[in-house]
Amino acid sequence: MQGKRILRVALVLFFLATSIFPTLSLAEGPISLRDGQRFPSGSLPVHPIQGHSTKPQAKLDTALDRLATLWQKGTDPQPFALERNLSLRGGRVQVQVRVHPKDMALIRQAIVAQGGQVTGKLQNILQAWVPIGALGSLANLPQVLFIQPPQRAFPLEGNSLTEGLAASSGDGWHKQGWQGDGIKIGVIDIGFGNYPNRVDSGDLPPITPGENARNFVDEESDDQLDDSEPHGTACAEIVHDMAPKAQLYLAKIATDVDLAEAVYWLTNTVGIDIISTSLGWYNAGPGDGTGPLADIVAAARRDGVLWVTAAGNDGCRHWGGDYSPASTDP
Repeated sequence: MQGKRILRVALVLFFLATSIFPTLSLAEGPISLRDGQRFPSGSLPVHPIQGHSTKPQAKLDTALDRLATLWQKGTDPQPFALERNLSLRGGRVQVQVRVHPKDMALIRQAIVAQGGQVTGKLQNILQAWVPIGALGSLANLPQVLFIQPPQRAFPLEGNSLTEGLAASSGDGWHKQGWQGDGIKIGVIDIGFGNYPNRVDSGDLPPITPGENARNFVDEESDDQLDDSEPHGTACAEIVHDMAPKAQLYLAKIATDVDLAEAVYWLTNTVGIDIISTSLGWYNAGPGDGTGPLADIVAAARRDGVLWVTAAGNDGCRHWGGDYSPASTDP
């Protein structure tokens, strides 16, 4: 009976998104790794912070290499960081460090020894805050494959102002008594701004930060869910309109590592039935249904979770295919 309820709610939520990703495939095992844990000791040589070389670092993203050069010259790095969407906190920059899987513990130790803070991991990727002046030394370690800015999610937004209930015939489901009773739905987004006001107006159910709403963004608390982007609030309102009797769980994220942590909470603590995301990722994988993001979805599916996501918003804004210099046609 529970399965039938989930199926019917899923069919209603189908209208939230352009498509469902059945081929998108959470990292195996626990994926949360916040500061405060002891890292095992090892024989990794930890180099002190030194002056950044003017020669480009082969294992350092171009934007991060430029940031480190500006820092070395004594130039304020903030304008450049804003231009390249890099997050800075007290002389440290948020990065993702790709390492050989067998060397994860050693590189965690090295990051901390250099004055950094590890905040999460996804497969062989460590998300961390690293002193700008230590980027070059860290990149030079043989166990490090590459250092890059985090893979950030962006909201997928359409151009329609309708709430969509009647347009999708959702009201017809309601009249038949299918309103999401007993179903747990997780909404993952980059922000839930203005959410309390929508509760006051009766458009959304109340939430309790830390219980049915969590914030997985680095350097933020659960009480900061509603202090930014309102995109997630709009998405949650649509879900609530479609399934008004379902239990809502909110998760705020910024990066792919945050996403993995949010999904781990929803699947292992909450016992979620459906996950709804209206987020996109640029160049975060090969685009063929494989890679870390695909693995997150696949693990949730193995746990019996239906994942519904938006797609197609950029369908007319890009082109892909074989390139031929002799051809003038796209």
